[in-house]
Amino acid sequence: MIQADDFILPNGFKCIYAFEGSNPIVCLQLIVKTGSVCETVSNLGYSHMIEHLVFKHTQSYHDNQLSDLITYKGGFINAYTEYDTTCYYILIPKENLTLGINILSELAYKAVFTKNSLVNEKDIIIEELKQYANEPESAFIDWIQSVTFTHNPLKNPVLGNEKTILSATVNKLSNFYKTNYQPANAYLVVTGVFKLYNLRKQVTRCFSDWHNMIDTITSEKYDHIEKHGFRLFSLKRINRGEYLAFTVPELQESHPHNYVQTIITKAFAAGNQSRLYKRLVQHDKTALSIKLYSISGVNPGITVIQVIPVSADVVPDIIYSIYDEWQNLVAEPFTTNEIELVKKELIYTWYYDFEYIESISGNLASEEISNGYNQLYSFPDSISAITENDINTCLNQYWRTDYIAIFHQGESSLPGTIAKNITKLYNQWPIYPLNNLHSSFKSVPTDLCSTFVSGKSARKNLRDFDSVILDCGMQLLMRKVIGKPVCGVSLSTITSQLTESLENIGLNYLTSNLLLFGTAKHDYDQIQKICLSEGFNLKVSHSLETTSLKGKCLTFRLGELLNLTAEILSQPIFPARYLKFIKSHIYDSLRKEKASPFNNAYNSWNRFFLGRNTNLNKPFGNMSQTKARSILEINDWFATYYAPDNFKMAITGDFDFDRAADTCNNIFSSKHQNGSKPFHQPFYQLNQQRGKSVKTNSDQSNLILGAFSSPAEDIKGNTAFFILSQILGGELSSRFFSILREQYGYAYQTGFDFTSMQGLGFWYAYAICDKKDQKHARDTILEILSDIRKNGVTMHELESAKNYLKGMHRFDMESLSWQAGSLSLLCALGFDYEYFLARESRIDSVTREDIMEIMSRWFDPADIRIYQEI
Repeated sequence: MIQADDFILPNGFKCIYAFEGSNPIVCLQLIVKTGSVCETVSNLGYSHMIEHLVFKHTQSYHDNQLSDLITYKGGFINAYTEYDTTCYYILIPKENLTLGINILSELAYKAVFTKNSLVNEKDIIIEELKQYANEPESAFIDWIQSVTFTHNPLKNPVLGNEKTILSATVNKLSNFYKTNYQPANAYLVVTGVFKLYNLRKQVTRCFSDWHNMIDTITSEKYDHIEKHGFRLFSLKRINRGEYLAFTVPELQESHPHNYVQTIITKAFAAGNQSRLYKRLVQHDKTALSIKLYSISGVNPGITVIQVIPVSADVVPDIIYSIYDEWQNLVAEPFTTNEIELVKKELIYTWYYDFEYIESISGNLASEEISNGYNQLYSFPDSISAITENDINTCLNQYWRTDYIAIFHQGESSLPGTIAKNITKLYNQWPIYPLNNLHSSFKSVPTDLCSTFVSGKSARKNLRDFDSVILDCGMQLLMRKVIGKPVCGVSLSTITSQLTESLENIGLNYLTSNLLLFGTAKHDYDQIQKICLSEGFNLKVSHSLETTSLKGKCLTFRLGELLNLTAEILSQPIFPARYLKFIKSHIYDSLRKEKASPFNNAYNSWNRFFLGRNTNLNKPFGNMSQTKARSILEINDWFATYYAPDNFKMAITGDFDFDRAADTCNNIFSSKHQNGSKPFHQPFYQLNQQRGKSVKTNSDQSNLILGAFSSPAEDIKGNTAFFILSQILGGELSSRFFSILREQYGYAYQTGFDFTSMQGLGFWYAYAICDKKDQKHARDTILEILSDIRKNGVTMHELESAKNYLKGMHRFDMESLSWQAGSLSLLCALGFDYEYFLARESRIDSVTREDIMEIMSRWFDPADIRIYQEI
């Protein structure tokens, strides 16, 4: 297990570090203990505003130079503000550790605020506020936060509000910065590859001159949970969708029963094995999904249990069902099995977090502010030790009507009579002592990795790689990655939405997702229990050209994961009742896309560009197409295209190659099955009209434009497009970001992306901006494209993009799941292992002339299709 340690400078600045040497990278996180809970009515949003402003100018770097420099060195820099903290983080190749530490010190105490940068950033933050308000789900959660708390500083919005943002001045922000950004109020977390003596030297050099301005910094602490009695809120919002939520207390992270409350909440409402999911989604079929949000931290707060109703009509039924299930906790307390499944899930998740240095940094940083970073290592023991008495205590103390609130947002508010009945019912909630819990909970073993054994293959492997053809005709690729306790597994086929005809759009999406809902040996509920109990992470994913079944497990569970994967792929039963469930999720996704301004705008651009009858957009069809699909069609599709020899399988990790190959030969059918070979048939109808303008009632405009691009077989052109995407719309140093956002303030969010397949590709650029700036944003994007088409990119831009993409490739390689998925997907598309290894060399080979060539070919103004909201 990766162990952390620390050292502290004389000024009180603490550096926590943990060495992890599997990849030549390092993650640095500077944590400043200031967030929305530290603010008052007059300076709401200042922590977030300063997080934006410090990137503009520091003593050594002006005009966002530090962001550009990090990108040029192959790194990634960003920041975020939370309730209790502001975090600045850098992911960078290990050889640039010194640069990363130096830049974080510039942000920590050498920022320079100017009037010009403040004026520009105010506009950008206001646009950010609008974007959050225009997204139905985020607006719903913000509303809950705003009305839940009375005295608790968690009521403060992280982004602030328009009034405090507009009234902020350079002096006010400078004073806030100097007061809160002090060495005793901050710490640094470093994970990855480094030499300790060099780390100490650089941290001392960069942070020793940082002085504390005052002796102590205090933020408002609110140590008890607000008790208001039962409350019911119902809000009418047109065209925003139906949302329902109820809130329960969430204890502060340092509270001894914090983990107990987490287990109760998860057992009650999180995941497919929870009480509420089984009642609302599986039994009553009144809800499509349940999701949890945390509004808590150093201060106690709430857990928001959000339920998506299938329709507005069932909202009262859901509320009554929630009441029933709450009451059932008295008559039917959690069983040993229910609690043990949640415990195992939490412990497995904890182990998986050690796969990535960014996760390790984040977890160390989070523990430091609440309990001290060393508490991270006691997590499995703490979870395992939770007893029935602990569960009993928390249920009696916190799961009471005094603390409960219900929130509804929809096309119409709840009728008065129903609201009164609900309020009366919940206010009559009896409080019983919960002394009749089932038998004592077992202690979950915390040494889940104790049987981890690194096997050595007897095969002659090419660079720790081997490829074999199984008896069933499936190709198996195996890659050795030493030093991580995780294995990644992926099976990919080119059967995808491009295999479908106009008549059966969405059939592959339904077939592939229904694989996980039952086999000849195990029903859906049993599969879910196996995954939770064994720590398996199984999912189906789709790209335009492929469908993949992906999994992850701790290495010593690899055999069990392979067995389950083979069972799912070879013995599915496609239960009709779950087909209805998946269809309902598609309907909900379509409704959400329509309610989300940007997603709706992108789909509108796609239809305008390629026509309504195309398979180049979503993997599923519209509501009528989805509704038409049947179980008979799904069985036929599976029988036609899902034979083993149509799949490529990849396993990555520290495992025995021979044993894995023998296992796969045994568990997949030994008979070679010749399935129909999938082929791709993209269909679309190019719109001859160049532009479309749509009037909306929104206070923001979504601008999207694009055209065709290089097909997948043009490897040089595709790689050049990959680099161009970074130059135009990548991170903080891209042209779109630096010009549209930073220079002119036209857009809060910008980007550029492209999609390619055999024979076809297309690109699109976008900007989310204020309506008054929409024309300026459109013209500026076109000017940028025209300039590159005429003059090309600079050598600095080219080298910076190359370095960045190569650096990000190192971070991708941290994930065993990503490696397995990439190998199986590339092999399915006809690329070999050497192609997988040669990613960086392909990037290095691209020249300015290659960029000019694709600009000349694919960026003709006459070919660009523009969708804009006015």
